[in-house]
Amino acid sequence: MFWYDENKIKPQLKMAVHRFQIASNKKAALLKQNKREIASLLSMTPLPKEEKARIRAEAVIRDDYTVEAYELLQLNCELLAERIKFISNTKTCPPEMKGCISTLIWAAERVDIPELLVIRKQLQLKYGSKFIRKVEDNEGGVVNERVVARLSIIPPSSSVVRSYLVKIAEEYDVKWDPPALQSGNTNDIAAAPDGYSVPVAFGADRPQGEAPTMPDPVTIQPGKEIATAPPNPPPCNLEDDVEDIYFPGTNYLEKHKKLSEKDDLPLATATVLPDTPSDIPTAVPFKTAMVNSDEEKDIDLSSSPVVSSSIDTPTKAECNNTDEGANNADKGANDIDYNELLARFDALKK
Repeated sequence: MFWYDENKIKPQLKMAVHRFQIASNKKAALLKQNKREIASLLSMTPLPKEEKARIRAEAVIRDDYTVEAYELLQLNCELLAERIKFISNTKTCPPEMKGCISTLIWAAERVDIPELLVIRKQLQLKYGSKFIRKVEDNEGGVVNERVVARLSIIPPSSSVVRSYLVKIAEEYDVKWDPPALQSGNTNDIAAAPDGYSVPVAFGADRPQGEAPTMPDPVTIQPGKEIATAPPNPPPCNLEDDVEDIYFPGTNYLEKHKKLSEKDDLPLATATVLPDTPSDIPTAVPFKTAMVNSDEEKDIDLSSSPVVSSSIDTPTKAECNNTDEGANNADKGANDIDYNELLARFDALKK
């Protein structure tokens, strides 16, 4: 069963006093930073950021009001901690302490101070839930009026925002001429910004509210050249582009025939161009090591026949042949009928 405990509520009151002090110092430091930002917005040239400064000013006003409410609640906590014996020895709430107790109960759920929630619970155990409901509804106006006003969720009026901006401009020596207040009730909430302080993206030198003018269309004079984009390139035919290129594994005779017909060159011969010096040989001999022979021979490419490159890759079984099979293969390779091969070349040329 829960009951009121004097030894529990008094330490919470002491801790709440220190908590209010810490929170007030943090918000005071934040207030200075926000005021400097507002001063920089008002000092911008050529057009001050007044609308953004007004929005920042509302945050400054809110923090300023919160710090004031914290100081008032801190005083009530100190008073209740000093008179805790007087509260504990009375069954009902004394009239002298009704405003102090009611203010702490009302503000417990409206400020970010966890100790006030414990204090509110102890006071509820002391005076009952009916008393707490009357305080929450502020029946009879027993709650401190300044605390109610400073913790209110209603935004500040336009006149209050303007006065804060003027004070900040004077504090930071900013030359800013505040606009005149519009006719009507100055206690009304400031209207939403319409963007008059935001520079126009296109045609910034035109009067405000005027529609931007687009540039005149370009007139084409007869006989005057106009730079136009180049036409799209013709579609690329990969077969035509690569038809005269030799790829390993293709029929070299057919490719060589196409190159000879296009360039009017004789088949399987090398021709020296007119601009080529005569001392440069058309075919350079090279040395190669023959199979099953330790001797090196010079082979003249100009006298060597053209052999098709479409040779099948030997299988594993063929690579494992004996020396006799390899010699027979070399012997069969030397029995090529060159006359028949040249006859085929002449038939392809025709």
